[in-house]
Amino acid sequence: MKIVKRILLGLLGLFALLLVIGLFLPSTWHVERSVTVAAPPEAIAPLIVDLRQWEQWAAWNNAMDPTMVTDYAGPPSGVGASMTWRGDEMGQGTMVITKVAPGRVEYDMSLEEQGTPAHGQFILEAAGGETTVTWIDEGDMGWFIPGRYFIPALESMLGEHFQIGLDRLRPLAEARASAAS
Repeated sequence: MKIVKRILLGLLGLFALLLVIGLFLPSTWHVERSVTVAAPPEAIAPLIVDLRQWEQWAAWNNAMDPTMVTDYAGPPSGVGASMTWRGDEMGQGTMVITKVAPGRVEYDMSLEEQGTPAHGQFILEAAGGETTVTWIDEGDMGWFIPGRYFIPALESMLGEHFQIGLDRLRPLAEARASAAS
């Protein structure tokens, strides 16, 4: 009986220690990746503001999760355009375009199982016939202590997926710019 009691006290102590450590871990994440595209912002923005276009370039598509079903609502593009998805690998989520301005597209996204909303944006900075496209995503786990332990993995995974998407976006935008010339 004494051994069981010691084991339980040890497990309780370990749980308390992990809880205290978790309180001091950062609750926010910030992911940022960029790519330079040989195209003006006008050739790039339509691929971002129309969420249906994301299937062509974003890492999160049916190739990653063949079971994923995507539904679109609101206007076809721009502010208010939204998509919801559900799939075995991708889970359930919603994304809504919240702001479109010259050189900037912003969105809000929530993942059902994560329960923490994210805010993202694309910044398009033109210079010398090229455009630097920067994709940023950030959010806050708040008081969800277990989630704080996963922030480094989340940042790494998102960064990798952002780079894949941006590397796929580049040739599409460059082809659009070439066809428009």
